Amino acid sequence: MVLVLFLSMSLVCADENSTSTLEDVNIDANDISMYYKNGTRLSAELNDLNDNPLPDCDLVFSINNQNYTRTTNDDGKASIAINLIPGKYLANIYFLGNNQYSPSNKSVNVNVLPTISGNDLVKYYKNDSQYFATFLGSDGEVLDNEEVTFNINGVFYTRHTNQNGVAKLNINLNSGNYILTAYNPRDGFSFSNYIRVLSTINGSNLNKIYRDSHQYWVTVRDYSGNRMGFTNVEFNVNGVFYTRLADKNGNAKLNINLPAGKYIITANNLLTGELTSNTIVVNANSETKLTTQNYVFQQNDDDTIKARLTNKLNYGVSGETIDLVIGNNKYSTVTDDDGVACFNLNLKQGNYSLTFTHDANSVYGASSAKSTVETYGGIKVKIVCEDALILMNNDYEIKLYDKNNKEFANQTVYMGIGSKVLSAVTDDNGVAKFNVDVSGGIYNARIFYNGTGYKFTSNFSKISVIENTKTLIVPMTFQVNEGCGDQLFACLYVDSIVLPNEKVIIEINGVNYTRETNENGLVNITINLNAGKYSIKYYYAGNDEFLPCSNSSILTVNSRVKTTLTVLTGSTFHKNSGITYNLELKADKVLPNREITVKIGSKTYNQKTDSDGVVHIDIDDYAEGSYDVQYSFAGDKTYAPSSGSAKLAITSQIAYGYGYWVLYSNMYDLNLASLASQGTQHIFLHSYAFTAYGESSVASRIRQANNYGIKVHIWMQIAYDGGWHGISNKDGTYNYDLINSKVNQAKYYASVAGVSGVHFDYLRFGGTAYNFPKAAESINYFVKTAVDAVKSINPNCLVSAALMPEPNNMLYYDGQDYSTLTKYLDFVLPMIYKGNYNQGTAWIKSTTKWFVDNSNGAQVWSGLQAYRSDDDITRLSVSELTGDAQASLDGGARGVVMFRWGVTNFINFNSLKMS
Repeated sequence: MVLVLFLSMSLVCADENSTSTLEDVNIDANDISMYYKNGTRLSAELNDLNDNPLPDCDLVFSINNQNYTRTTNDDGKASIAINLIPGKYLANIYFLGNNQYSPSNKSVNVNVLPTISGNDLVKYYKNDSQYFATFLGSDGEVLDNEEVTFNINGVFYTRHTNQNGVAKLNINLNSGNYILTAYNPRDGFSFSNYIRVLSTINGSNLNKIYRDSHQYWVTVRDYSGNRMGFTNVEFNVNGVFYTRLADKNGNAKLNINLPAGKYIITANNLLTGELTSNTIVVNANSETKLTTQNYVFQQNDDDTIKARLTNKLNYGVSGETIDLVIGNNKYSTVTDDDGVACFNLNLKQGNYSLTFTHDANSVYGASSAKSTVETYGGIKVKIVCEDALILMNNDYEIKLYDKNNKEFANQTVYMGIGSKVLSAVTDDNGVAKFNVDVSGGIYNARIFYNGTGYKFTSNFSKISVIENTKTLIVPMTFQVNEGCGDQLFACLYVDSIVLPNEKVIIEINGVNYTRETNENGLVNITINLNAGKYSIKYYYAGNDEFLPCSNSSILTVNSRVKTTLTVLTGSTFHKNSGITYNLELKADKVLPNREITVKIGSKTYNQKTDSDGVVHIDIDDYAEGSYDVQYSFAGDKTYAPSSGSAKLAITSQIAYGYGYWVLYSNMYDLNLASLASQGTQHIFLHSYAFTAYGESSVASRIRQANNYGIKVHIWMQIAYDGGWHGISNKDGTYNYDLINSKVNQAKYYASVAGVSGVHFDYLRFGGTAYNFPKAAESINYFVKTAVDAVKSINPNCLVSAALMPEPNNMLYYDGQDYSTLTKYLDFVLPMIYKGNYNQGTAWIKSTTKWFVDNSNGAQVWSGLQAYRSDDDITRLSVSELTGDAQASLDGGARGVVMFRWGVTNFINFNSLKMS
């Protein structure tokens, strides 16, 4: 910046009438570094050469393209406040002089530091990456537990900083680009970052002709942006939903065979829940265009003539018939996927006119094209040549054969090599020798013959020309991984050109190995050494043409990372349950896209792990019985192999079931891996999860549970939702409104992908069943109707109910007819809550035994209270819960379910002994 000051004759300091010689002055000012608006001032002191302060003088502070004039005080000092936004500035301080003192100036640096810092964020839709910002006070100290504000996408959010001054804002926006602004409550400073949310599902608009080969495609990715192969994608077009399986690259296709019109298609990434929409335009018909070219062929060539048919969108049209007329001959063929029609002809010498035609049909219009073909004769010959390594100025040989495949003598043959064209004449054996007088290097030489009356013929060879015979062995491998078949490589050169077909000795650990170089001059040997460092020596003995050489290197053999294979699912499966047998491959992290071999009985599966490091083996087609399971990972260059074995039982009976009731609000709190490792096989998830999160989110969470071998049952309340609703009325009629509503809900839940069961709670009257003449009958009717409806939607969906644990009172007070209900239900869960009944563990066993002994077909799983009582929600210890669970099994129960997640300690169900 240039400071321009206009001075009047009246100077600005005292002593206006002085005519003495002007004295020099000093401006004393220092660089400053400050936090935004913390009150720091830029100060300057004006003194004469004897350090005497000069008061009442004007100093001009010039910063950020602005000038500020301040008058020095009695101490010769002046200052300005710095209220600039963070950044680095140059400040110029000017004294303009007067009739006693000369002008002077001083430059200082001003660094204004921000009180908020954060980074731009790029993340995939709804993954775990979030935005963090650090907030500071005016002194640079962090703001601890301070309420701060963020603004993104027009919405303001309030958050609190932690002890390090960091506040987090979760970014759950749709894919797109955003600006996020953070505000410091202390000084009003605002700070912005760019937020980019990447899509986990991508598609494009589609414009097509009715029933052409163009279809709608999307690509799906996981939360990390990895393409998800072999996963389901849901499409909605024209009001109809479709599910399609993506290929190995995460690309899923929906064929569009809709009538002409304009449509909106929506695709759903079922893992992330992200939707993408595109427009599809279907054109009823289209004109067409045929294009081709003129051709020139030699006689006896494979004369391929092509024409391409395109529509008005310039797409190639497949599957259409194209006719070609040449003279009196007509040929027909069908266009390929790119709209190309190929005619393979063998024409005699001559000139031909070509006419291509496509006849109109109901979708595509007629079109035609014309071109010409010229064919020429000539006697064929053959050139035989090979790649070679030769010394400069030595000869290179080729052979020439005539039409009868005889040696062709006394013919001039040419070779183009580098910038030269060499010639040679064939001898009686058809051999032509070229003296190669080019400099060293590797050449793609072209040998050709164009004798009169003969067809022009050429061939190519790679010729390596060397200028000396000095050799060199170059080690190429310095690190390998232990036990994975890594190879050590070295390359043999002569005059910087690789030397093939020569023997090299490799000395490893005192043992000599002889290997022959390949066409690329390489030798290699497989390394089977333990981890450590080794000295490697290389020797080439040379021969009559090439000089000997040797070399050495150090080879490091690294240990591979240890891996483990863990069975995520249980050992007993209910036939046709839809649950897969799952294994997780893990090292220092889960390992996706690694092939796992699993043998179950006599069947072997080779399957790659998904993005969670898990393989899923479908076992629905196995017959009942016990199977040996063997599984292995062969390892790779980084990760060591691992293997294991297990037992697997398939039964037509419902397998032993262990699990927890889970409120909807805890759906995302479950540590599925930990639960599965402790033998948890079932989750009873409250149905309000569908209201709170939506079907796609619940279905996604269910799939995650299924991946760990955990079945999910939807826990629905029948007759109580904050108030009681009778399943029948006091006049003995059934409450069909309630019954039909709950049956339809059960059918809906059974239709959701991955749901393994529907569970009825509050299937009773609130202790007043004796006032309702048809109480038990109405409950029996509801259960039979609901079970039939659920099974019609999903025959493998299990239906269960929670029952009161009062054999002598449950019919009278609750309307629960145990003998009838157990004819219809797959299993029942008597709520044997010992704390609520002031009972002990022995009561759990005896009550369970009654329910088992009196069931008319349904299995009995004991529902246990995980806390002291409804009046004291202190969690029972793991040992006490384990004892209660074992008592249930000792009483004959086939399962144990804890009420509930959030007020329970977690037991290891694997430690229980089945009765």
